[in-house]
Amino acid sequence: EEQEAFEGEMLRFKGAWSSSNQGPRAKKNGDKEDGKKFKVEKTWNKNPQLRVWMRDPEDKDVEYDSVGLQIVVSTPIEGAELGMHVMRNTFCQFYNEKIEVLAERYQKLVAKTDSHVEESEIAMDIVLDNDFEVKKNGCERGFPFFIVPSLMDKKQDGPMQVLIYSDKPIAVQMLADEDRKL
Repeated sequence: EEQEAFEGEMLRFKGAWSSSNQGPRAKKNGDKEDGKKFKVEKTWNKNPQLRVWMRDPEDKDVEYDSVGLQIVVSTPIEGAELGMHVMRNTFCQFYNEKIEVLAERYQKLVAKTDSHVEESEIAMDIVLDNDFEVKKNGCERGFPFFIVPSLMDKKQDGPMQVLIYSDKPIAVQMLADEDRKL
């Protein structure tokens, strides 16, 4: 069957999930990972994060009101249960938390997969709106969005790939491990 030619941009990123415990954010967690007092911490900083800017990568003055995306996450990990969240930071007191990384405490959920599914590939279609949650003490127009692919089992690790199809040229950056830690 003949397919219609794709019009838009396609970006591909390779990354990996890590099963290492990157430590608690507060000093309340007073035990080792296998100890009785150990509490599971939030795991956003363990997942790969892709920062999506709704502007043209060649001309930073061109900013879009909305962008249509199809996001595909795939992995060769046997028995992996894949999920995906799209998030956006809100205002907080630190510059790096509102722009550079996905802040643990100051974010809004834009969209997510219904549940983690045992598949080698998942996809999500979404339209990002630059005015999403723009209000007093909310998000600010121009704040980036974050795509966060995740595994249900936090003890699994291994490679993954993210394909992003966009109806407009946008700037997307995969954050390095050291950049994801607050």
